[in-house]
Amino acid sequence: MDPPNWLSWSAGLYTDEGFYSLDARHWAVFQHAAPGNFHDSYLSPGLSALQTIIFSLFGATDLTARYLSVVASLITIILMWAGLKRANGEHAADYGALFLGLCPAIVFYNRMALQETPAALFLTGAFCLRAYSDTSSNRVKSLVLDFCGGACGACVLLFKPLGLVALPALLFLGRRKEDRSQFVSAAAGAGFVILLWFVFHYLPDHVELARMGSYYRLHQTLPGSLRTLWLDVRRGFVSAKTGVLPFLFYTSPVVIGLAIYRFGCKNRVRLSMDWVLAGWLVSGIGYCLVMVYAPSRYYILFMPAAAGLAGNACSGMSIRTRSIATAAFIVVSAAWLIPAFTARQFTMQETGLAIAKLLPANSLIVGDVAPALCLGSKLQAAPMQPGLSNDKRPIESLGAAAVVLIRSDTWDGWWSSHYPGLLDTKNSMGVWTVGPGYRIELFRAKNSSART
Repeated sequence: MDPPNWLSWSAGLYTDEGFYSLDARHWAVFQHAAPGNFHDSYLSPGLSALQTIIFSLFGATDLTARYLSVVASLITIILMWAGLKRANGEHAADYGALFLGLCPAIVFYNRMALQETPAALFLTGAFCLRAYSDTSSNRVKSLVLDFCGGACGACVLLFKPLGLVALPALLFLGRRKEDRSQFVSAAAGAGFVILLWFVFHYLPDHVELARMGSYYRLHQTLPGSLRTLWLDVRRGFVSAKTGVLPFLFYTSPVVIGLAIYRFGCKNRVRLSMDWVLAGWLVSGIGYCLVMVYAPSRYYILFMPAAAGLAGNACSGMSIRTRSIATAAFIVVSAAWLIPAFTARQFTMQETGLAIAKLLPANSLIVGDVAPALCLGSKLQAAPMQPGLSNDKRPIESLGAAAVVLIRSDTWDGWWSSHYPGLLDTKNSMGVWTVGPGYRIELFRAKNSSART
């Protein structure tokens, strides 16, 4: 099923499932890593390893690629329920789990093979362990739980390093001065995992990681000037299309409203875990406000915190008030979910099947959307993104049989300047429309040669 058109302004919805299952699919189907110089296993080694296992057991398709996210999302709900129950009782747990399970954006992203859902699982695991540590009367047990919580939170590095911005809040906020040993234990757990990652993953692959990391920092993360920073922050507050705050208030107004009420009301008695959840939420929103590129799937990393605060808010309300809030939440969520499922389409799946019939098995396709369209087929794929992946004579160096791309001025300009004539009508093998009107076209690459 295609994601609903409102879920994100970014075309990454239609490309990144393929990007971040690329190596695992090639290992399972072709017994080698993906061709070219983009390897998602460098960026998300934990996710790639799990996907390789799943593909080996159940086959490599778009459906099996999403199994991991579905299972991870269900475990995340259970962990949030357990943590909230331990910290603030059963009412907080029940409402927090309800909010986390039915937030519209979370529902749809948890059905996609992306990095954010399994990353959110480990952040929520760290929250749950922190809740058990804070409420344990056994000093040794508490220290062990803090160490495990630090290690669990740091494991987000293996899935989505962006999630590390939440780690200080999850491990350290809400601590009392006399909790220094627990602070140290949590830091030791996180440091242990980070050290293992550095020694066994970063050092062996540091050249490629540095190259890819440099691209992401310069093009998607760091504002290049104070003006760009100001524009990013303004966008985050006011842009109906790309802003983080408008998106959250449009799709989950009750959850965000309750979260603000829980932490913002002067008459509320704040638990230590309220500080943890608030820090988790604010760190995520703050990072998205200053990032150059912040699509809505990044919000999945901090939405569990919003759901937890909203659950804590409901636990302190009268039955009538929380019933009204719950009813409002269900109505708003249904207003987003029901039309999306009723009008569901399968344009990406249909396009992928059509392309698989046009080319022999084991053929290699290169292009921005190639990895996603080849999920479930016997075709090899390599993404091409200038500055990041396979942008040096990709057709010749990879032996590509075809090029597939989302037609746009940016992509068309690059291919036309490097391969004059490639995008001529005579080379077209098929045209399809996916999602909210993206035009995907497949071009024969056999007779193309790069401009020197």
